[in-house]
Amino acid sequence: MTRYTRWFWYEVWCALLVLRGAPYCRRYVAIYPALFRGLDLNNLDPIYDLQFEQMSGNSSYWHSKSCHLRKSAEILWDAWSRGETLDSGDTYRMIMGMSFELLFKSFLVANSIEIVPTHNLNDLAKLAGFTLDDKESSILHNLTGYIYWQGKSSTQINCL
Repeated sequence: MTRYTRWFWYEVWCALLVLRGAPYCRRYVAIYPALFRGLDLNNLDPIYDLQFEQMSGNSSYWHSKSCHLRKSAEILWDAWSRGETLDSGDTYRMIMGMSFELLFKSFLVANSIEIVPTHNLNDLAKLAGFTLDDKESSILHNLTGYIYWQGKSSTQINCL
């Protein structure tokens, strides 16, 4: 017999509230009203700060987000390969790059290594302890460009 955790049921409850049209912040208020007494729902920064604090040190969360992005990229690639999307592949490459970024950062978090504020995949791979050959390094360099600008902008932004 499968036993489900409180967290599982909390997520189910949140999903049901969202399906019924509850705004993002309202679902938390419905479940944990004591946490929100006196909280201004027009200023949710304290909630986001708490969420960031809890998730930023959890390598499983970073890895999970990496897997979600990779699956999203796979779906885009499949549609693009079949000619079902107008995207030229830029969005796919951006999402793949972001997936690698989160994967490397999950290794950093798991090993208690400080995350540097960069999107440079080669730097993150090196910090995470990966040894790359020239081809892998070139691919990560290419994907880094998509994270910075090619996946989002029509022209390069001076941030590299």
